[in-house]
Amino acid sequence: MGLLPIDDWVYHLSFKRDEVNRKHQEVVNTENTVQSRVLLFNTQLNQYKLLLSNNAILLYIDKTVRMTDLQLKDFTVSIDALEPPVDGDIVLNSLTTITELIGGFLVLKFLVNLKNVIKEKFWTDSEAAEGLDEDVVEDLAEESFDSGIVDSASESSIESLEDVGEEVTEAVVEDATSAALASTGVGILLAVGIDVIFGLINGAKEVEQLDKIISDLDSKMTIVNGYLTTVNKKSDEITTGAVTQIQTFKDVSAGMLKILPPGHQPTFDFGFPDTIASLDKCLAAQQAAISQFGLLVQLRTNYVTALNNGRNPTKAGTIYVVLSTAPQWVTEAILTSIWDDVLAKYSTLMKNAT
Repeated sequence: MGLLPIDDWVYHLSFKRDEVNRKHQEVVNTENTVQSRVLLFNTQLNQYKLLLSNNAILLYIDKTVRMTDLQLKDFTVSIDALEPPVDGDIVLNSLTTITELIGGFLVLKFLVNLKNVIKEKFWTDSEAAEGLDEDVVEDLAEESFDSGIVDSASESSIESLEDVGEEVTEAVVEDATSAALASTGVGILLAVGIDVIFGLINGAKEVEQLDKIISDLDSKMTIVNGYLTTVNKKSDEITTGAVTQIQTFKDVSAGMLKILPPGHQPTFDFGFPDTIASLDKCLAAQQAAISQFGLLVQLRTNYVTALNNGRNPTKAGTIYVVLSTAPQWVTEAILTSIWDDVLAKYSTLMKNAT
């Protein structure tokens, strides 16, 4: 009879260890789910960032083309003074080649500061983006923040998860931006202290110790499961946002057709449906649109930059420089028409060029 309490203690300790091991396996399975889901989410988010960035670049082109010489000068100085993009961003790095042709680092600074730029006087006073609803531009800026294009998105409350440890709560996870969720990834498991709990399992020698571990595991797993739920919710939001940006591209590009020279047709098609299935078609169309409309910015940037640097550029020489890097379908006649029929309406400097 005297052995019963000991047997009871050993039995319950063994039972508790089985429960801990079961919960441990649940954590391992959840970790695998987190890893696969975050990889998928990152791919989806990068596509969405590219969609947003392309639309923002088109707005940049539309604005800078239609600015007066003075407005463009003020705009350039203001943008140049803003914060540069964060090094290493996959999407922004992918845009380097195309942005180099239409303004280089200035365009990237514009992208990562979009939320502040659209509130500036030089933005609201210029003629560009006629007919484009202000809410559409605001939405683009807000989504750029959430997706991480805008630098300040990294300041989310979840940014330093690895440092806050036990302070992580469901509210912190739920309030995180898409960019913060994507960058955190499996780090959430470390952040909530699960690795510490694992280290305690084998050393537990009392039922109370195992009970505490089980309780901690339950608590931490609630946060991790909340993280997965939030990622899934954000994924759905990104899908909805992508469809909105597909429509935004159509609206922006349709409004920009008026700045093409007479008789010059768009080289891209935007007759695809407004569904997530059209994402790849939209991305391709955006690239074609940027390439086509970007010719206007290239001509103006090359000419004005040369003037500002004290050189004496000519109209023919500037056209030749742009033609040398333009797609095969671009001709001297097209660039001359862009200069005479479009750019000369907004730029006195180009109107008076010889």
